[in-house]
Amino acid sequence: MKRMMLILWAVAASVEAEGTAAPVEDWGALKIQAVELHDKARQMRAEAARHQTETEAACMDKFLYASCLQDAGKARQTEDREAKRIEHEARAIERKIKLHDLEVKEARRLEEAPRQEAEAAQRAEKNRREREEAMLRVERKQAGKQATPGK
Repeated sequence: MKRMMLILWAVAASVEAEGTAAPVEDWGALKIQAVELHDKARQMRAEAARHQTETEAACMDKFLYASCLQDAGKARQTEDREAKRIEHEARAIERKIKLHDLEVKEARRLEEAPRQEAEAAQRAEKNRREREEAMLRVERKQAGKQATPGK
């Protein structure tokens, strides 16, 4: 647990020190770390449920049964809070990754915008020329029909 916090702190410190986003290969590591944190939280919740079940079974033999159950419930709540905190860390990492992906996508879109605009202008010009040529053909055809009215 402390190791994960140390890793997160080190990543945050390196990002702040650089003043820029983490390199591309670090984003893959962050994705893996988020998955690992989710798995760890899931395991912690399962362990908390198992531990509570065992504790409740052990409470059957105690004189202060209700107090024992209450203590087991409090222990479960504490363990669930820790699991929730870990899940929150994982979601924070995922949000950071999504934000980075959106920034990359927007940068790519801005980079490709001039080329796409030029292509759109070329297509528009081509369509305009084709429309004019079609109008000229229609006009010639109509002019040819008017020149020979006797047929």
